[in-house]
Amino acid sequence: MMNTFASQKRDVQNEKDTQTLKEEWPYLFTTTGLKTHFKELTGVHINQEFQEDMKRKYKRILGYLKSLRPARESRAAKLLPQIQGNPGEDSCGALLLLLAHFKEDQNKMLINVDDTCVATDVDLRHLPTTPCILLCGESPMTASAFMVAVDQLVVNDRILTFTEAVNDMFMIYYALNIDYPVELGATMEFIQRCIFRINPVKGSKVQKQGNKKRLAVNPKVLSLLSKILEHGITDCGHVPWFSPSSTSLCCTSFPLIPSQRPPDIGSEKEEALKLCPVFCTEQQRREKKRVGPHG
Repeated sequence: MMNTFASQKRDVQNEKDTQTLKEEWPYLFTTTGLKTHFKELTGVHINQEFQEDMKRKYKRILGYLKSLRPARESRAAKLLPQIQGNPGEDSCGALLLLLAHFKEDQNKMLINVDDTCVATDVDLRHLPTTPCILLCGESPMTASAFMVAVDQLVVNDRILTFTEAVNDMFMIYYALNIDYPVELGATMEFIQRCIFRINPVKGSKVQKQGNKKRLAVNPKVLSLLSKILEHGITDCGHVPWFSPSSTSLCCTSFPLIPSQRPPDIGSEKEEALKLCPVFCTEQQRREKKRVGPHG
């Protein structure tokens, strides 16, 4: 696979259609093949340790979003009973609530098909052209299996968990060099920065809208990240860290950048608080004021 990476990348850059790519490089569209290609592209290795870290992040995201009090008729309010009544993968509840939080089009990402449906049964005409997940069942939380499609073509029909389906969908965006659709821009960027720890200093992977300038970091994504981090401080006493030079966020238990490590709690606590006053709790602000800038 690694020996053919350059050839695969060249074919993608030459804009070969997905059907041709799948015929010439069938292994690329398997979960294992995508992980190998994705690691070569981004340096992100989705190994067991990464997946355990991913579970902790989804759990924390879900915990924060469930702690909010949505309006009675909002999407989030309608989702909460379903999530609480169907305990399963935290990634599923977290993603549904993220889509609701950002008010983005769930149907652009998650498509319901019959629970006995196989790839050949799917009505491809009604699928979006961007990567999406097909749910074999009535709900993401009760689906019996999952498939991933792109360019109105099912490329992987043997996925057993929702988390794996999300991973495959996300990796396909990178493997095939596809921009995030505007309708899912904030959710996809949140997954990119928080779950996969891909934090470019410049540029955006969201589709450009006319002459509208694309921001390096979506303010809505940045706001939610900061609130989750602050929620972690309040609940767990963790000290976050903000690097103004890279507009990247990470936390001692919620890392977002593989190449940078947050300061240790204790000896560098004051420096951490100085770097990120926006994330300090009121108690920490008072402590900082009492201690002074030089300790």
